[in-house]
Amino acid sequence: MRESSSTELPVKIAFAIIRDIKALEPIYMAADDLRSREIQKHGTAQEDGGIVVEGEALEELNKRLSELGQCENDIPLDKIPLSSLDGSSFTIDEMNALYVLIDGEA
Repeated sequence: MRESSSTELPVKIAFAIIRDIKALEPIYMAADDLRSREIQKHGTAQEDGGIVVEGEALEELNKRLSELGQCENDIPLDKIPLSSLDGSSFTIDEMNALYVLIDGEA
């Protein structure tokens, strides 16, 4: 979930981002664990270590994963004022990742 970035940010902003990541990690990990268990439950293990899910099992898996995707979590995130990022440069991917954390309009 985490990747390092070469973008230098003010300490206060970097801290807010790290705190938000740490708030999101347990939820992401729990959802990923459940997703893996559902795949194993509905799939058939292959000799190469992969898992194949077919037919009705695939339909049921898709239904279960869709339900998982609809789960909501209330997570208090530290919003970053857009103005505090003035002078910083980001790739589109970095800005896309930060989008939910930014408070303000362009």
